[in-house]
Amino acid sequence: MATSRETFQKLQALRGVFLGEAAGRRDDYWANEEILESYHLFFGARIRMKWDAVLGDALTRGFAVEKSARVVDWGCGTGVATLALLPHRLKDLGAKCVLFDRSAAALRYAAERVAEAAPGIAIETTSKAPDVTDAIVLLSHVVNELSADALSALVASLANARAVIWVEPGTPACSRAVIAVREKLRSTQAFQIVAPCTHAEACGMLAPSNARHWCHFFGAPDPMVFRNADWRKFSDTLKVDLRSLPTSYLVLQRAAVPPAPAPLRVVGRARHSTGYTTVLGCAASGVSDAKRLKKHDPKEWKRLRDGDFAEYLDLRPRL
Repeated sequence: MATSRETFQKLQALRGVFLGEAAGRRDDYWANEEILESYHLFFGARIRMKWDAVLGDALTRGFAVEKSARVVDWGCGTGVATLALLPHRLKDLGAKCVLFDRSAAALRYAAERVAEAAPGIAIETTSKAPDVTDAIVLLSHVVNELSADALSALVASLANARAVIWVEPGTPACSRAVIAVREKLRSTQAFQIVAPCTHAEACGMLAPSNARHWCHFFGAPDPMVFRNADWRKFSDTLKVDLRSLPTSYLVLQRAAVPPAPAPLRVVGRARHSTGYTTVLGCAASGVSDAKRLKKHDPKEWKRLRDGDFAEYLDLRPRL
């Protein structure tokens, strides 16, 4: 059944709340299950695409879901983060899922979706911030919801987690917030940084010369969205570019991760010119531009042209 224009107008109003209201709000903006369902089908689906990209990168870099894991979905909304993690062995490991949100309506909805996706999984719901000790903590699009004090308290609590996967919009402000979290947790020396970083040194984006840059990447949209009339109406009504999924994220893990090569990580999108491509590359030595000639490695040049989410390049100089 086609989605009504009224539904898209409600989603537009909801997005206005997310983008325009001050951090630390206390009201429940989920008016009813209809708006939760509509959010889940569109905004939630786009967030799920980001999570799929982030988890794909993290698993490639050595992240693992351990047996009998306790997962805390912090600020779960409609449960998108947990639903994204479920296929990665979580269903089969006797895991326990803790859903936390200040909205009772969101908790009910998320618990139903998780139970549908993984019958038999142990689910706990709570409207009070749970203990995250020794848990895999999932955080998704929460920075704009928190006051400075609340964010600081949350980050302090994460020092006791087993792992942290934090996904935010790829805006300059959210990128800076994620970098601040990285630096705070890096200073505890409790975690190994899995992704997106290839190193555990201070973030190169903090250098004054990189003030105009921010750490973000672009997930791949599901091709389905370009063939669906409802998604086209969603895009037209809310002025959302379906091709673009900008993401800032951080993956940390306490357990030892097998050593991985420390290549150059491509940040954002490559800039193409005739015969060569320029990328903003992140390495332990810092963040700076790097050039790649098409004639040196046509396959690498094609990957850069196509804009893969997690593109790692050999550090050997090419120009």
